[in-house]
Amino acid sequence: MVDELVSLPIIVVSGSRDIQEMLRQAASAPSVPIETLEAGNAAAAARSLSGGADLVFVDGDLSSEEIAQVVAAACQAAKPPFTVLLAKPDTGAVPFKTDALATKPAQLEEARRLMEAAAADPRARGRRFVDDALHRPQDACSDTLST
Repeated sequence: MVDELVSLPIIVVSGSRDIQEMLRQAASAPSVPIETLEAGNAAAAARSLSGGADLVFVDGDLSSEEIAQVVAAACQAAKPPFTVLLAKPDTGAVPFKTDALATKPAQLEEARRLMEAAAADPRARGRRFVDDALHRPQDACSDTLST
């Protein structure tokens, strides 16, 4: 096991350049360096996932088909990343199997708090740097869907 995290590679999947930019700016807030890649759709996310990531933020405003494709690509990755669906607080979440659900940030300060929480969460931090047996996703990529 490695004691120190070099960086936290993340992918922000959103069709909104504003959301991508806000989360990229927020990534400078945590004490852990965050390497941010942006993907505007599922195809771009799949390409980005081939390079590896520990964490994927998926914008709930994407179409259901796009979200399903991103989640499937994450599950098929060599080391599946921790996936977080970002949903608007007034609409709730769409029913996709991700590791976590978070309120979609509307302001930079909210995005910074989200990045701080993500950087501190061992489920996201350890995907490539910690023993897989300790932090492997429990249910996000399993074939069984709890309803």
